[in-house]
Amino acid sequence: MKQLMRYQDVIAGLAWFAALIAINIGTSEPTQFILAYAVPVVITTWKRSLQWGFLFAALGAFSAVASGAITGNVDAGVGLAEEGLFSFAQLSAIAVGVVLGKRSHRKRVKLGIL
Repeated sequence: MKQLMRYQDVIAGLAWFAALIAINIGTSEPTQFILAYAVPVVITTWKRSLQWGFLFAALGAFSAVASGAITGNVDAGVGLAEEGLFSFAQLSAIAVGVVLGKRSHRKRVKLGIL
């Protein structure tokens, strides 16, 4: 049970993505709002590391593609893979921002500003 508690943020993130996939498949209008996919990325990156953030960014992009939230736009010449990679880039940028924010927060705490 202690082993499981160490990964509660990872389990919660995976459950969040599974819920988004279920909601997107169950409704006629999939969620295309990037922040819905960014919540697990932010939480996991803050609690763990940038590598975990990149992993969850990839999982978030994959869950968006798998659930139909990302469809591509053939008329504009944008394919499904390109739009999926763009979503991964957005979620990865969010993970990098979280790491930079965490670093700044730690410096302020160390200096006694907060």
